[in-house]
Amino acid sequence: MLNSQEILAQRYQLQQQLGRTAAGRQTWLATDLHSSTGERKKGWGAEERRSGGAEELGS
Repeated sequence: MLNSQEILAQRYQLQQQLGRTAAGRQTWLATDLHSSTGERKKGWGAEERRSGGAEELGS
């Protein structure tokens, strides 16, 4: 399970869980640590991306 303040792919710091499906897919609000403005992103499927990066968070 993911936790608030956890950092994914050395880039996205999770801020707040926004939702979770019955299948366990989670939606999180995250801060892009590589953005000079501290841009916040809403990402889908963060659990599946934990070990392989967080590309979906960038969309």
